[in-house]
Amino acid sequence: MQVFISYSGESRDMVKALVEDLQAFEHDPWFDQVLTGGHTWWSTVLEQILTCDLFIFALSPESLDSHACKLEYTYASGLQKRILPIMVSDGVSPNLLPPALSKIQYLDYRRVERASTLALLKVLDALPEAEPLPDEKPEAPEVPISYLGELKDRIESRDPMDGQTQAMLVLRLKQQLSNEKEAADVRLLLRTLRKRSDLLATVAAEIDALTGSPAARSEPRPRVSKPPPQNRSTPGVAPAEVEVDIVEKSKTYVRLVVAKHIVEGRVDWGGLRTVVTYDDQVVSTRFWILRIYLFSDTHSFVKDENAKPVNYEVRMNAMGGFRIKRNDKVIFSNGILDNLLS
Repeated sequence: MQVFISYSGESRDMVKALVEDLQAFEHDPWFDQVLTGGHTWWSTVLEQILTCDLFIFALSPESLDSHACKLEYTYASGLQKRILPIMVSDGVSPNLLPPALSKIQYLDYRRVERASTLALLKVLDALPEAEPLPDEKPEAPEVPISYLGELKDRIESRDPMDGQTQAMLVLRLKQQLSNEKEAADVRLLLRTLRKRSDLLATVAAEIDALTGSPAARSEPRPRVSKPPPQNRSTPGVAPAEVEVDIVEKSKTYVRLVVAKHIVEGRVDWGGLRTVVTYDDQVVSTRFWILRIYLFSDTHSFVKDENAKPVNYEVRMNAMGGFRIKRNDKVIFSNGILDNLLS
């Protein structure tokens, strides 16, 4: 019997054990040992499915998430092939299987032992008769394209790219950095995106932080243990009844000393949020996706200073706009939010 095995590379060792058992029962298993891509590869896969007597789907979280595996079992189902799901990994809920697999009793093969081998032999002997191919065969699925390939096309496109698209691309790529098999490709795409001439400065800073570029390492943020002794006349700081001093500012954060207390607002791209700290303690956090590109986040909090309550309002957006009020008086503004908030 000619057997086609659909699987994900993470289960290769278990699949090889399954192949050995099938060969011991004098069956002819076929599985893609290379898992390469391209039209020729995909044509071979589809031909093997078309001519197989039995389609085995190696159940694992990775195979269920694989676009190629989904196309394979959907095509086999459309061809009315006998399908045998075999569980080769933990983490699969039988209640959440797709329709093409949930209606078929699966075989548990997670432990390669005599009992599993005998169960496999019993299932193979009890298979129903194979049905003929349908008169109208399903359309052969197109070559599955890696999502990274899709992102690569968007990143390399010469069409203008707005800030929302840039941020979403960075977010999707960042989510895959923990995948060891894809991390190198993800970093390469991040560096390619970094070279775009229309890239926002805030997006560029996030990419530098993710890729560990020299640009990200060359701007350490100094920490202040003691406030400066006097108020410097710095542009952007309005005259106030208290001493206000700019310690540090950039397009992603501003750090002030106000009445001998440290007030900081920052756009945290890594955590997709804006954060305000008071004396290096977080007092307000707001999570966001794309909202603060065109608008702003507002943080309000009250602190006791010299036994009196003081109201603070810190507003910021991803374009590098910051405005800070103390008791309804602006003590810092870099001008970017002035038109928006007027």
